[in-house]
Amino acid sequence: CPVSNKSSKHQTALAISMQSHTDDRPFRCTDCGKRFFHRHHLLNHQSRHDGEKPFAFGHCGQHF
Repeated sequence: CPVSNKSSKHQTALAISMQSHTDDRPFRCTDCGKRFFHRHHLLNHQSRHDGEKPFAFGHCGQHF
């Protein structure tokens, strides 16, 4: 990467590095407008708006 001087064997790593320097966040939450670099980060964020709590603690059953 010419900006951060990082190197990698993979072309996609360069694309991700360059994207982080330009602040290009193509994935936007339709609920609050927050933007993300990766789709899976957006999906994780959106589950908070839905109130979804898929993880249960075994001892008390509380969900997170």
